Amino acid sequence: MGSQAFPALTKTWYTSMRITSRWLLLAQWLGLFSMLTVPAQQAIVNLPSADITPEGKHFIMHETQWRPWNPGRYWYATNFYCYGIGKNTELAVTTYNSGTPQALNENIGVGFKTALPMFQKRHPAWEMKWRWGRW
Repeated sequence: MGSQAFPALTKTWYTSMRITSRWLLLAQWLGLFSMLTVPAQQAIVNLPSADITPEGKHFIMHETQWRPWNPGRYWYATNFYCYGIGKNTELAVTTYNSGTPQALNENIGVGFKTALPMFQKRHPAWEMKWRWGRW
């Protein structure tokens, strides 16, 4: 009799066993990688890269990183200012790592950004833009 008597049961058991072992293998890999130290890059400003400040308007954003407990208590700020100069272009000034205790790499960056709309008449919902600039 064996597996020929219950072919559906045997096939289901084998399939679920294979799926379970895949999930177990995935969980093991995730567990292994969660123990590793991985270098990462900080996002200085969380802004959509294709949005442009309208002509004559100002945009100001403040972002705080704060840890109120000891040891290692700190407060750091990122400040971002944009001014729209028209023709899909803005000027920007960014300060970051200002705070307490004083950071060794407190910086100010200046720049500009232009985002030219593409396919605006044909496909307005796409909101595709060609972006160029430095900030």
